[in-house]
Amino acid sequence: MEVVEVVELSGAETRPQIRVTVKTPKDKEEIVICNRASVKEFKEEISRRVKVQQDQLVLIFAGKILKDGDTLNQHGIKAGLTVHLVIKTPQKAQDPMATPTSPPSPPDSASAPSTTPASPAAPAQS
Repeated sequence: MEVVEVVELSGAETRPQIRVTVKTPKDKEEIVICNRASVKEFKEEISRRVKVQQDQLVLIFAGKILKDGDTLNQHGIKAGLTVHLVIKTPQKAQDPMATPTSPPSPPDSASAPSTTPASPAAPAQS
């Protein structure tokens, strides 16, 4: 496992960095982040890399969905491990072209109101 030491310019403190693989169904990225980072900070970094809004990201590690308030350390995420990423489709900006292109089907004849009475109480003809 690789741990990278990075010195921040704002102070003399060193913060251990870890390299974590983030895997989507189509791709994978290596992300270097502080080992004490929150899930929210991790999502911010991933969002910059994959150019997707942060609220669309769902991170899964060891079968659990990671919550923004948790830290990577709480879930045992260490250097060299893989976190799975699911990108949700945006909710508000729906493209009208994204809807199915098949024409709407006519109403089902069984569910359409009948014009002839089907009631047994209909007057009988003599």
